[in-house]
Amino acid sequence: MDKPLQISMEDAFTFAKNIQSQDDQYGYCHVLEHKLSAKELNKDIQNGKI
Repeated sequence: MDKPLQISMEDAFTFAKNIQSQDDQYGYCHVLEHKLSAKELNKDIQNGKI
């Protein structure tokens, strides 16, 4: 597993805002977190890591 990134809350909100401006399916931060974690989990499953 990759080491978690250490980013500021300001950077985290900027990141979320950028994604939300590009894809309206990520309307809320909570939904954004679920969708991003599901994509990461799917990568691990496809690579046989889980």
